[in-house]
Order: sequence, then structure tokens, then C-alpha cells
Amino acid sequence: MQIPGEAFCVSRAALLRAMTRDENLRTLLLRYCQWLISQIAQTAACNRLHSLEQRYCRWLLIAHHNAGSDTFALTHEYFA
Repeated sequence: MQIPGEAFCVSRAALLRAMTRDENLRTLLLRYCQWLISQIAQTAACNRLHSLEQRYCRWLLIAHHNAGSDTFALTHEYFA
């Protein structure tokens, strides 16, 4: 984690069992995988086409959204 918060941890075996039993969960996780792959592709394109300053601003906006707060603690060393 880069920004303090809460998370859940599930073993791979437990997740696979749950996905086998629950079609809705499986569908939801597959949709999440599709979304994540599209975000990775967009980030790759952004890294190719935009300046460092623009990429940094994009990262800050995403971090702000994910933190759910107007403030989050990160150091200059982290960004270096």
C-alpha cells in the first residue's frame, strides 16, 4: 500500500472455492480484471504520450480519488 487505509486478505484457495460456487462473484471479478487491464493499457499510453508533469498530475488525481480524502501522507523521497 502506498497510502494508509484498510484492506482485506483472502487466500487464493478460498477465493477459487468462492468463485466456483458463486457465479455472480466470478462475473464481478472477471469484470474487475477487464477494467484493470484497460487501466494498465491507458497508463502505458499515458506514459508514452504525456510529460512527466502530466503523468504526475494524473497519479495525484487517482491517489486522491482512491484515498477518499483531500490529504494523504507521502514523502518527496517516495516520489523521487
